[in-house]
Amino acid sequence: MKFSFRRKDDHAAIEQGVWVSIDDEVFNNELVVTDPGEGPAIRVASMTSKVYTTAYDRVTKKAQDIIRAQNWVPTDVRKAAAMEGLLAAITDWRIKDEDGNSVPFSKDAARDLITSQREVFERLELVSGNLARYQREEEQADAENLTHTSGTRLNGKATSEAGNLQETSLH
Repeated sequence: MKFSFRRKDDHAAIEQGVWVSIDDEVFNNELVVTDPGEGPAIRVASMTSKVYTTAYDRVTKKAQDIIRAQNWVPTDVRKAAAMEGLLAAITDWRIKDEDGNSVPFSKDAARDLITSQREVFERLELVSGNLARYQREEEQADAENLTHTSGTRLNGKATSEAGNLQETSLH
């Protein structure tokens, strides 16, 4: 399975999602596809998207008493939160039934699909998590690039555009 994603400044992919193939043969082993065509494909947003984090947080807030009492998040709460987060992150799909008719997207139908087909859940979870990871990596790279080019002072030294340290006075 290949995973390609144009990351730089692609905030729509983070919040609205990317298309995930659920049939390797149809999409030549591409996991993330640009054009879902007739599918089968599901659009899923990042684990850092507002819809995912809101749904995840809603589940953990309901379990606050348990979390506080045990001083950690129990496995069943984490699984339920991840399921609800992923369900919220599914924003659309292109799926057909056995007769070739388009299946209308709904959250109830999405829940049925991801709870009954573990492989589909795992694909979506993988892509949603990768989107979050790639977003963090880009933010870290941007921060590092900014630090290297901004002349940031650290312990009385300033960096030049080339990243070399220069002695400076603190007077």
